Amino acid sequence: MDLRPVFFVFLVLQFHLKLVSTEGFAEGPPLDSKGREFIFAIPGSSNSIPVIEVTSESHGVTEISVDQPAFERSYQQTISYGEVASFRLTSEAVARGAGFFDGAVVVYASKDVSVTCVVDTVAGTYADGFLAIPVDALDKEYYVVTYDTGETLNEFGHHQEHLSKFIITATQDNTRVSVELRTAATFNTLYQAGETIEFELRWKESAQIESSSDLTGSKVTASRAVALVAGNDCSDTLLVFRYCSYLVEQLPPVSTWGRSFVLANMDGRPGLVNTVDVWRILAPFPNTTLTFTDNHVTRVTVYDPIWYDYKLKTSKIVMLTADRAVMVVQYIAGGKSSASVLTVPTEQFTDSATAATTTTAGSEVKEYILVYRCAEESSLLVNEEPLRNLKDSERLREETYCAVTLGNEFQQDRE
Repeated sequence: MDLRPVFFVFLVLQFHLKLVSTEGFAEGPPLDSKGREFIFAIPGSSNSIPVIEVTSESHGVTEISVDQPAFERSYQQTISYGEVASFRLTSEAVARGAGFFDGAVVVYASKDVSVTCVVDTVAGTYADGFLAIPVDALDKEYYVVTYDTGETLNEFGHHQEHLSKFIITATQDNTRVSVELRTAATFNTLYQAGETIEFELRWKESAQIESSSDLTGSKVTASRAVALVAGNDCSDTLLVFRYCSYLVEQLPPVSTWGRSFVLANMDGRPGLVNTVDVWRILAPFPNTTLTFTDNHVTRVTVYDPIWYDYKLKTSKIVMLTADRAVMVVQYIAGGKSSASVLTVPTEQFTDSATAATTTTAGSEVKEYILVYRCAEESSLLVNEEPLRNLKDSERLREETYCAVTLGNEFQQDRE
């Protein structure tokens, strides 16, 4: 099995969350991915090493603490506006096996920061990561998105089974959690599709659920706000199961889903050939209509699979609109590696973003994709230079939105 390090960071990295309901947008205080308190646990596989990247989003000096309470470990650092602090944790911070887990990561900051978690391996053979959601943007209702799983052949020619998984972390004591499974899964014991798992978590305690099948569509409800991180220990988004990659995303609560999305496939990405992008669109509410600007329309109901996989194999932008709130996760495949990224609704686009380079030894940031309204291109700045003046940058356009591939010129600066 040949695993190659590929890690993508897609913009907008810092996004504005608007509160929505399943019937339409609801009024509420603005929430975003910047915050002063974060808590999450990391689903993983053997030899996984997490790196926590904390970026200052505030002027002046920001004091940061990254804690692993269960292991009595705490790391402190101070950074200035736009700087990045990197904290390489130990492998014990990654959950293994189905059941309760006490290794949650807690990040505190004296001023607003954004937090990225990158999961690497000891050998540096694969990496993926996620933008963490602050505690004040978490909620009580979630749906799980993972990907298809299966077997690969290891270096000895033996079949090796892989798992999809998700992990729930409590932000308060006495948190009651209910999980409605869409497929058979393990949590201390085996549960069948359609069964409900119920348990209680204390503050900073987590519970991981695993399956040899795709867990997409499983529903999580809690009595208090929780964090949900989901993925696969090794999945092949090309569905050949000759090569596979670790996939992980922190998933947003239903209250922050959206209805308008830009699907941008930038073909010819460095280090990749034969790229295929798949957007998994989770639409659990009955009779949701998905409309694509390439004239493809589909209706998703709760009686069919409650998700729809949309594929793009060429450089193109396609707009997706839904008549009810949906969640969209992009899976990128090419060559011998895959990655995943949460697709941000256009309702949550921000007016600035900071792109930070991961410092993991075995992974490399390949590129950034910046999505913006075409009409605003003349006013957009990258490193204080007009976006329109950038040379050798591939652009995609549709009627309203544009996308551009950016490299090192965007790192640790603002648009």
